[in-house]
Amino acid sequence: MDFLRRNNKEKTDEPDHFFRDLDIEFLIHELKSHLSIIETGMRTLLEKEDKFGKLSQKQNRTLKRSLKNTIKAREMIYTLLEIGRCEAEVFAFSEFSPGEAVLGAIVDSIEAVSGELFNEIEALKTRQDLLELLGNNSIFFTVSPSADDRTVYLDQLKLRHILANLIKNALYYKNKSIDIMVDIQGEMLSIDIGDDGPGIAPENHKSVFERYKQINTEAVTGRSGHGLGLAGAYILAKRLRGDIRIIRRKTPGALFRITLPVRQEPDMECRQ
Repeated sequence: MDFLRRNNKEKTDEPDHFFRDLDIEFLIHELKSHLSIIETGMRTLLEKEDKFGKLSQKQNRTLKRSLKNTIKAREMIYTLLEIGRCEAEVFAFSEFSPGEAVLGAIVDSIEAVSGELFNEIEALKTRQDLLELLGNNSIFFTVSPSADDRTVYLDQLKLRHILANLIKNALYYKNKSIDIMVDIQGEMLSIDIGDDGPGIAPENHKSVFERYKQINTEAVTGRSGHGLGLAGAYILAKRLRGDIRIIRRKTPGALFRITLPVRQEPDMECRQ
C-alpha cells in the first residue's frame, strides 16, 4: 500500500525524506481501521466462548493482555487524529456537563489500563454505583459546587482525549490513589488530576510536555513510555485556548491542572 504523497512539483537535488513525504493522515486512518478489526476479533473470542469454544487460562490471559495493548494503540491513534483535525480547524462544539465528561474519560482510561476493573464497571447500572466502585479502588472524583450545575461549550471529544492521556498517566504512576477535581471559577474550567506516585522534579515540569521526551521513572515504576501522550494533550489544550501545567505541592506525587475557557467560539482559530 502506497502512503507517499504524490505531487507534480519539479524534482530537485534535495535528498528524499521519508517522514516528510509520508501521508500521515491517510496512514493513521488505515491503522485505525486495522486496529478496530483486531480489537473486535479479540473481544469476540473473550466474550463468546459459547460460540468459539472455551479458552484456557493462559489463552484468556494472553488475549486480555493483547486487547489491553490494542486499546492503548487505538487511543494513541485517535489522539493524533484529533490533533490533525484541530490543525485543520475542525471542531465539534456542544453544550455538556464537564463533570459527566470527566467521568466518561475516567472510564475510558480504566478500559485502557485495567481490564478487570473495566469489566466490573460495565456491569454497573447507576452513576452512584460507579462512584462507589471508583472510590473503593482509590480513584476519588469530586465536582465542586460551582461546577456541579454548570455546563460548558467546548469540543467534548478533544477534551476527553486530553483528560484520558492525563488520567492514564496518573493510573500508571500512582502508588495507591489518584484524585480528580472539577471546578469552575468565573469563565474558566479547571480540572486537577493528581496521583501519589514518584512525582516530577521541578526541572522537568516543562520538558514532560515535549514530544518524545521521557523522564527516567522506569526504575521507580517499572514502566517506560513513548513520550507522546502528555505532548499530545498539551497541544490539544493549547489549541483550545487552554493550558496544562504541573502544580507544586507538598504531598507526594504529581498534580496536573487543565484550564480551559468555559465557552469557545465556533470560528476560533487553532493555535499552539
